[in-house]
Amino acid sequence: MASKKERVNVYIDGFNLYYGLRDSGWKKYYWLNLYKLGNSLCSSTQALQNVKYFTSKISKPRDKRRRQEKYLSALGTLSGLSIHYGRYQSFKQHCSNCERVYYDTNEKRTDVNIATHMLVDAFQNSFDTAILISADSDLTLPL
Repeated sequence: MASKKERVNVYIDGFNLYYGLRDSGWKKYYWLNLYKLGNSLCSSTQALQNVKYFTSKISKPRDKRRRQEKYLSALGTLSGLSIHYGRYQSFKQHCSNCERVYYDTNEKRTDVNIATHMLVDAFQNSFDTAILISADSDLTLPL
């Protein structure tokens, strides 16, 4: 009698993954099939249930926004993968040397969205093992 496979959910922090690939010089993996990645992380005794990808839509610069839109569109065609959005926000900065005002951007809600999905999925018993792909220590507690 074959034993039942362990159910696995994969949670991916999109910006952490992107910047990790960029900083490692692994640009060739920017168009990574994230469902296949999740599947490759499972052992023969495990079955991938869901891949949840967390990101925010960027607005500027336009060429980066277009590349991201294309990638998100491609990810949207993958069965078993869902995309969850935070938001991208601009904020005013002041240069401490020259007092020049400029705008910087960052993503918001990604960590909270990941933690919330992981906890809800755990309470709903939708996985036996959770795999988190992130470099963010803020997610230590939900793990």
